[in-house]
Amino acid sequence: MAMTRKHCWKFRTRRLENGVKLLQQRGRVDADPIVAKMKEYADRTHWVYAQYGEGIYPFQAHLPMPPEIAAVSLKRYWSGQITTGEIVETCKRYQVEQVLLDPARTGNEWKDFLTNYDVVYQNPKSVLYVAKRIESSGDLKIRK
Repeated sequence: MAMTRKHCWKFRTRRLENGVKLLQQRGRVDADPIVAKMKEYADRTHWVYAQYGEGIYPFQAHLPMPPEIAAVSLKRYWSGQITTGEIVETCKRYQVEQVLLDPARTGNEWKDFLTNYDVVYQNPKSVLYVAKRIESSGDLKIRK
């Protein structure tokens, strides 16, 4: 049996109302600790790299990523179009000031590169590194 226009309108209205309620219940992006920490260094940041799955954070913090590695899908890894080593080299070339990595997926390729960075924020799924050259004169504290 086909829905009448009246029933269709009610269904759409309820769906919209439920969507609005869900959005209102979500936290604000500015309240996210990773975004807040990235913004803390924004005035001294030209480039950011965020590992696959973390790319929304630089966008929310209004920080640019090097174009070659801004959207790296797993398919590019699987197909051999890009390697972690190439990403690290791109980060070196652009001298990225902030690096956001998933500790479970951070291999040895990052080890030497990250010696010039300090951890400024971490949680079980993300670690934010900031280049030592842009740190403020104050002490950095790792927030967990």
